Amino acid sequence: MKYIEAPQPELYDTRADPQETKNLLPGKQALGPEMHDRLQNLLRRYTPASGGGAKETEPTDPALADRLRSLGYVAISAGAFSDASGKPLPDPKDRIQVYELFSAAMADGQHGRYKESLNKLHEAEKTEPSSLPICYLQALDYYRLKDFPRALERFKSALVLDPKFALATYYLGLTQTMSGDLSAAHTSLEHALELDPTNFAAAYDLGALDLKQSHVEEALREFQRATEINPDYAAAFEALGELYLYLHRADDATRALERAVAIAPDFSKAHYNLGRAYQAQGRAADAQKEFSRAPSPR
Repeated sequence: MKYIEAPQPELYDTRADPQETKNLLPGKQALGPEMHDRLQNLLRRYTPASGGGAKETEPTDPALADRLRSLGYVAISAGAFSDASGKPLPDPKDRIQVYELFSAAMADGQHGRYKESLNKLHEAEKTEPSSLPICYLQALDYYRLKDFPRALERFKSALVLDPKFALATYYLGLTQTMSGDLSAAHTSLEHALELDPTNFAAAYDLGALDLKQSHVEEALREFQRATEINPDYAAAFEALGELYLYLHRADDATRALERAVAIAPDFSKAHYNLGRAYQAQGRAADAQKEFSRAPSPR
């Protein structure tokens, strides 16, 4: 007989039912307490008394551990059916379908099937109504569908579940930008950078936001910050060069734009603006060469 301790305990006859398809416990209730006691004795006998806690029971594969932890499977001590607050934990059997739905939804989203992804996430949400990964993925799907009101609500819900979720904070800022709430977007993007100082895209987007509001010097600082965080970020160097052109700083523009095309040789807009910078420096031949590389600047 094989006994599995869980919020919904299981009992199988592995000789008659090697695939463990029929839970015998409903018809053998007297065996439940006996098997439970035997299991607890084994746990007490073989669990190391090192004080290491749940970490010692985690999988050794970090990717697997992260995926399981996101669904709440890991960091629970043996035999516990409630979390630190006393809230009952779900049975792992009930979460297999959620995990499969979430994985399929993620694949849909990665291939642009956002509506199909949302359908699976809504189904998973029926079992896991307060799941951070589900909430965040829903928000991303709505954002990519340009349904910004719903995206806004879902990103905010994700941040209620985890106020320090840097990526959700960043996308909240992008959603607020698309919704026209530029002041709130600026606050969110700044906060995203506080939570994750390596987020060069947040610095770039802050620069773009400042330009929308005609805050030229602030935009310049943000584009510079983006290039400092990521010295291989061609878009930031291009934006920096274009802004230098606007400020009639042709030498600075040339340096920034030369860096942009060195990083991204096929970057048409950078070649076009580099041509403009060369033109401003009186370098007509170099300018013409760059213009020939950018027939359709965007």
